[in-house]
Amino acid sequence: MPTDPRPNDETVTLANQIPLPMDHDTDEHIIARVVAGDRAAFRHLFDRHYGRSLSVAQGIVLHRSEAEDVVQEAMTKAFKNLTKFDRRASFGTWLYRIVVNTAIQATRRTRHDRQAVTLEAVSDRLTDPQGIPQLADPEIERAMRQMEPEDRAIIVMFYWEDLSLNEIAGAMECTPNAAKTRLFRARERFRQFYQGGDQ
Repeated sequence: MPTDPRPNDETVTLANQIPLPMDHDTDEHIIARVVAGDRAAFRHLFDRHYGRSLSVAQGIVLHRSEAEDVVQEAMTKAFKNLTKFDRRASFGTWLYRIVVNTAIQATRRTRHDRQAVTLEAVSDRLTDPQGIPQLADPEIERAMRQMEPEDRAIIVMFYWEDLSLNEIAGAMECTPNAAKTRLFRARERFRQFYQGGDQ
């Protein structure tokens, strides 16, 4: 299991420590500090994006402990590759791309069946008025389990995390139009599985 990428306070020199919290700092400012050598600043970036990253990962792998491992691995990758990040882009979108890819790889490594926590633990809302149920229940979990990880990723990002099509496109490495098409198809598959039961 990957180690926690958050740096230990003991490893940071006093010269690099700038008082926390950084709640009002932008991601870009915090990233600049990390790249300049302030490893402790990454802890704040980690904490800021952990909740949404965990929600996205859990929506894909459908198992909380595995989702936690996915987020740890994704954050480690992000930390190691931070110097390659294009600061003109959104850090959140870049990170979600890493989380989605890591979660999809994890589902391919562990295709055997296992008991998952209900999606109600991820979110108590689905906001589509066009027919995806608004009540999170075991039927939603069952339908999601039958979908491909890529389809689950789009459903989770759009309905649970309220990401825009542009943000989803960035995370899925496609155009906004392609993201819209993929969302439509994923939604239709969800409806089929939800209404049709086990296939």
